[in-house]
Parts: sequence; C-alpha cells; structure tokens
Amino acid sequence: MRKDCEAYVKSCESCQLYGPVSHAPSQAMTPILCPCPFFQWGIDIVGPLPRVRSQFQYLIVAIDYATKWVEAKPLARIREKEMIEFFMEFIVFRFGIPRSHSKASVAYPQANGQVEVTNRIILQGLKKRLQEQPRPWADELPNMLWSYMTTRRSSTGETPFRLAYGTEADVPLETNLNSPIVDSFNPDASLERLHLDNDLLEEVRDEANLDAARHQKMVAKYFNKKVKTKNFQVNDLVLRESASSQPTITGKFKAPWEGPYKISKVIRPGTYELTQLNGESVKNAWNAIHLKKFFQ
Repeated sequence: MRKDCEAYVKSCESCQLYGPVSHAPSQAMTPILCPCPFFQWGIDIVGPLPRVRSQFQYLIVAIDYATKWVEAKPLARIREKEMIEFFMEFIVFRFGIPRSHSKASVAYPQANGQVEVTNRIILQGLKKRLQEQPRPWADELPNMLWSYMTTRRSSTGETPFRLAYGTEADVPLETNLNSPIVDSFNPDASLERLHLDNDLLEEVRDEANLDAARHQKMVAKYFNKKVKTKNFQVNDLVLRESASSQPTITGKFKAPWEGPYKISKVIRPGTYELTQLNGESVKNAWNAIHLKKFFQ
C-alpha cells in the first residue's frame, strides 16, 4: 500500500508541473581544446542593448578557441542575412573556413562557455568606458576590442594579438610615453625581431595550449563537483522548464514546468530533441538541465 501511495503521488501531474526547479549542472564539463588557430569559433548574440545610431541594439560576437581572437559587430536586427554576412566578412574572408561546427542547445549558454565569458568581458569593459565618457556603445566597441586583443588572457598567458600574428602590437600609449620601442626604432632591428618572433611562434602557441588545458582542467574540476547527472532515452516522457522556452512570461502562479514531451533523439549525452505527444517536432535542441522525467 505504501508503494502504491508513493507511485500515485509521484505521478500527480499538477505536482510535477509545479515542482521546484534545480539548476545544478546535469552533465560533467567537457573542455574544448583547439590547438589550430581559426579552426573552431564560438559565436553568440548579445542583446537587446540600448538602441543607438543606425538603430543598433544587438551585438554579435565570435571568438577563436585557439588564439582567443575576437570579432564583433553591432546589429540592428537578428536575421539569417545578417548572420551570414558577419560569418563571411569577419571570419571566412579574414581567417578561412572553420573546420569544426557544432550547435549549443537553446537556453543553455554554458555549452558555449568560451564566447559567454568573452561577452561578459566586453560588456563590462563597455560599461566602464561609457561611465567615464558617455557616448554610443557601438562607437566605443572598436576601442574595447583593441584592449581585449592586446591584453594577456589568464587562460593562455598570452595576448590574442601575439597568438594570431606572432608578435606583440605596439599600442598608442607607447608613442605618447616615448617608450624605448619607439625612441630606438630601427628598421633592421625591427625586422630581425619579427623574424625571431615568427621562429618562436609555434613554441609560443604550444605553451599557450598547455596553459589553456591546465586552466580548463582546473575549471572543470570545480564545475563537476556540482553536477547532478540526468540522462534520458528515446521515447522517455519529460517536462521542460517553462522559462527556457518562454523567458518573458512571468507570474506568481505560472507553472515552472510544461509538457509532457517525448524524447525523439539523443543528440549527445545531455542534449536532446523533443516532440509533442501528437508527434509534432519541438524547435531546437534542449539540454538536460532544463528537463525532468515525467511520471504517468
């Protein structure tokens, strides 16, 4: 009788729909290492931001996994046309076609962690600069990107500029302060230095990759302590977190879960395709962190 009562309560649909939401990671972190420059990029869209000239209110950001080189462009709208133009102009025409492609599941930006961290750095930098000198954020973006590219990243110990081009950039501040690099400039010595930098570039990149691997291992160790594994199989019935599909809809009495849905495909561990019970496909891939098993 006790088991029957537990099963009955467990299968209460209202209890399941209004059950608490846990955001503990559902899968262990899988670090992404890409030792080859410009072979793999992370791309994300930030916004909406305060609308500025030309009606810009979004920012598309791309980061190379190997060198941490960043490309970004303000956008007025998010359409397929703008995405393709950015990809071709800022990535393909400058660095070639990427060799690796993958999608991050919807409402789970942690799966695209590299670019998410970069987004935060760029936004924080823009806030600080705009606090000192109020102006449209799109006008300040190039200065922020230059600052990012010529600053050593903690994960690699090198600047993205050096990992991309083999040498450090001479920044405008050195010209203003009459640094030795500017005062003692000699074309022959400069050329010799560039040749030396190019000779050492492969070694510098190898060391940066090792530093990045150690950094990711440390982050993964901390992250994995919080993991509560959730795995589903094809045809399993699940509920989906409402906020992940309708983030703008709020209300005290709104159910935090919706469904049930059926698992139609396991894309990879922790990421799934869903269908409605009538067989209609649900758009996008969904991470297990936003799903829970539905009991009948």
